Amino acid sequence: MADSDAEAGSPLIPCASLLPLTLEGVRECSRDPFWRRVRVALLLSLFVLWVALVATATAGAVHHYPCAPRPGAERVRRDALDGLLYRVEAGDLGDGALRGLISNLDYISELGVNIVCLSSIYKSPHKSFGYDVEDFKAVDPDFGTMDTFKELVSEMKKRGLRLVLDLVPNHTSNKHMWFQKSINRTDPYTDYYIWVAPSKYDAEGKPLPPNNWMSLTGGSVWEYNEQRKEFYLHQFSIEQPDLNFNNEHVFQEFMEIFNFWLDLGVNGFSLDAVLYLFEDSQLRDEPLTVAEGQLTGKNISYDSLNHIYTRNLPENLKILGALKDHLEDYSNKSDGLPRLLMTGFYDAENETEKYYKNSSKPLVDLVFNFLLVSHLNSSSSANDVMNAISLWLDKLPSGINANWMIGNNGQRRVADRFGSNMVDGMNMIALLLPGIAITYCGDEIGMEGTPMSKNTSRNAAQLLSSKNDPFVNAKSQEAAHSHLNVYKQLSKAREEPAIKYGHLEMKVLNGSVFAFTRHEPGFPMYLVAVNWSEENVLVDFGEFSYVSERATVYVHSTGSLRIDLDIKDIHAVHLDPKEGMVLIFQS
Repeated sequence: MADSDAEAGSPLIPCASLLPLTLEGVRECSRDPFWRRVRVALLLSLFVLWVALVATATAGAVHHYPCAPRPGAERVRRDALDGLLYRVEAGDLGDGALRGLISNLDYISELGVNIVCLSSIYKSPHKSFGYDVEDFKAVDPDFGTMDTFKELVSEMKKRGLRLVLDLVPNHTSNKHMWFQKSINRTDPYTDYYIWVAPSKYDAEGKPLPPNNWMSLTGGSVWEYNEQRKEFYLHQFSIEQPDLNFNNEHVFQEFMEIFNFWLDLGVNGFSLDAVLYLFEDSQLRDEPLTVAEGQLTGKNISYDSLNHIYTRNLPENLKILGALKDHLEDYSNKSDGLPRLLMTGFYDAENETEKYYKNSSKPLVDLVFNFLLVSHLNSSSSANDVMNAISLWLDKLPSGINANWMIGNNGQRRVADRFGSNMVDGMNMIALLLPGIAITYCGDEIGMEGTPMSKNTSRNAAQLLSSKNDPFVNAKSQEAAHSHLNVYKQLSKAREEPAIKYGHLEMKVLNGSVFAFTRHEPGFPMYLVAVNWSEENVLVDFGEFSYVSERATVYVHSTGSLRIDLDIKDIHAVHLDPKEGMVLIFQS
């Protein structure tokens, strides 16, 4: 039966046996419907296999490179997501700040910095540390000239450094041309600011503010202008009138300001005071946070009000989204390289979801994380450190990289807040956690003293002595086992696969040592440990996953007495008081 079926060309053997096989026989067999189906099935199988291989390769690439536009843009975007940002206050450098910054770009580049964030350098009367801007398109003479600024941008580009400028869109100086013309009701500036005519007067006929809103600097947000016969709103000082972002002309002004600096080569902006861009249009009184009977006298302080009508209104987010869209549009029409938009405020951990609500198209590229600044001090414990880090990570939406800052211009320096023996440990934490690290200029060398920009007037800043210049101080640490050299080692480690992409595991060991590992399969693993106590501690690093039995000390804090860098027993490692160390485990 089988033989006769074969000879008849059955479905099991579709072609009749042709022996010997001839060319005509092959052609005849290929025309058989069975073999046609076989060929189609094989081609489809190969296609499916090819698609699967491409998908697998793409998934692997996405794990390491979440954004992959064309090559030039990829590098810049990755730097924004996991790079090293260096914060420079022009006021800390005194007169000629731009020239001083230019002369120290090699030093900044050697730190491994990708982005320099520069404080407000716009022309200003300096009533509020330069954030009372008189002209957004001019460099303040105290800091340099526009030609010097152009030279700064050019020299930074030569070194692969990107420049982000501080910008406060919420208000201007009362010396600004817009405000002066607004007082005179000169169109289109008449409604550039928030003006309200008085509706009530006291017994002496003096106009009274329209509501109970308080400024952050004390007193009412309302200031009466005798010339215009109306109140203007200022959430900050009297010299800083708030702009009216309900006016489309104001928004367009900032588009032009953005373009002005972008055309000069600036790579992005760090926006301050964005929580205050809008206020309640009905001017309703804000509710008290305490019972009225608990207020001292008749004065209401800023903290005694619940700021539901003057802070963090939904309209703020719309403005940020529009500004981000404008930056993206500028990039698309120019070189395609991303321009960055950053912002920050205390308690941001509770608001990150709003700003990062769409991880593929967030409203900003970076919301500054102040938790290591605001939640930690010299009295903090290892548990406090881990809790602060966990708080940010837990609140951070999926797909968004973290950022870590240990110092800023509103606080005493790291060396003053934690002690000079904790400078290296804090830098170990900030630089080796996953995400972008933000260093305030001078904290890499353990500089002491409150930043000049926050505790001096303009005239005092002009007398800034060389001992307070962060760059001058850095020169003295170049040859020694110093904070500076520890920092450079940490920066170098950020290029390792485990630090760039690796899994994070955190623990508190022995009650006083905060430690974490960064692990990427197939590459050396790093372990960071900082002893927060004043006592010698013996810890077991074997509690971490993936550790091998031996490790090498990659770097340790400058105050450490450690001599032997070979850790022979990871289950019994000694740490000196306040010592920080980074270990390497080979894969």
